[in-house]
Amino acid sequence: ARKKWSGYQIGFLRILANTITDAMKMVDIEKNLVQAKERAEESDRLKSAFLANVSHEIRTPMNAILGFLSLLKEPRLEEEQRSEYIGVVNKSGQRLLDTINDIMELSKIESGQVKVQQVEVNVSELMKDQYHMFLPQIREKGLSFRLSENIPATFQKIVTDRLKLEGIMINLINNAIKFTNAGVVEFGNYLRDDEIVFYVKDTGIGIPYDKQETVFERFVQADLGLARKHEGTGLGLSIVKAYLELLHGRIWLDSEPGKGTTFYFSIPKELRENRFHANPDKETKTLNELKEQTVLVAEDDDASFHLIRVFLSREPLHLIRAKNGEDAIQLLRSRGDISLVLMDLKMPGMGGLAATREIRMFNKVVPIIAQTAHALTNDKDETIRAGCNDYIAKPFKQQQLVEIIKKHI
Repeated sequence: ARKKWSGYQIGFLRILANTITDAMKMVDIEKNLVQAKERAEESDRLKSAFLANVSHEIRTPMNAILGFLSLLKEPRLEEEQRSEYIGVVNKSGQRLLDTINDIMELSKIESGQVKVQQVEVNVSELMKDQYHMFLPQIREKGLSFRLSENIPATFQKIVTDRLKLEGIMINLINNAIKFTNAGVVEFGNYLRDDEIVFYVKDTGIGIPYDKQETVFERFVQADLGLARKHEGTGLGLSIVKAYLELLHGRIWLDSEPGKGTTFYFSIPKELRENRFHANPDKETKTLNELKEQTVLVAEDDDASFHLIRVFLSREPLHLIRAKNGEDAIQLLRSRGDISLVLMDLKMPGMGGLAATREIRMFNKVVPIIAQTAHALTNDKDETIRAGCNDYIAKPFKQQQLVEIIKKHI
């Protein structure tokens, strides 16, 4: 016969069921807390390793720069040694700049300041530019470099962000060279459905299987130990992935430890929104054609002004200086012979943007070139809105400065 449960028994069973349910919930909560604690500890470990790595990547080249600069002061230094030391200083300076650029770029990505600037890009020309840029570095390391283009001419022109596409290629080719000691680096592309697929293939050390899913994450490197054999912050692949997300693309890899790695990334054939054709650069004059021209340099830092003066010392230009925005405005009001303004954005008192806005109220003709050490993505747009004609980011090279003056003076 079917047992009839009493009200007391039913109540007891309900209490027992609720107790078991609560116990199971507590087990799940404890399990989740343990997992969260482990994730937090792993995140802290990775960030600590990353900060130690960044400190290493800053201090190491700075040590070389300061050390070899002190050696360059030796009066009886032979020319061969002097040239060698200068080469080390230049290489260390570039390494330091790469580290700072990576950290700045990650900060911009994290804060949402990176925007897409679409222009028409010739894929073949862009790839050839990268090939010729990296060829000396490849040869210096004793590697072979192959360029493999498999896209018909009708699909060579796309609308995308040229600078970000260049940044993706540069990061991946740099990595291939860095982690390949012998053999070949191949840079190519092909069409697949509605995408252009690019790839960078190497015969290098490869990536361990347990790291292949995480190498694109921030603060993660294939090798985080103190005995790392290769320099770099390890931010390159996370920056590449973020760029590709902005370009509606994706990235993946195929790697076998000890045999090599192939990175693939794809972008749409064309980003159709806001399509336009880039205007060709306007024709520029050479400085050799110019007579005496006066350039106003608004720069508060003595070393920076001295560098600009040395860079332009061989050109037919007369430089005058303002140490803040107010002085720059006063000089432009009082003199009619100023042909161009190099405007530092950050100066004591009135900064460069405020000074530019005020100058444009009474002088809409004089070319103003903004110069800044901030180098944020939105800086150029902000300077153009303020009334500047162009923008140059510090540190700049002599040729960059001369060319931008050629363009506007």
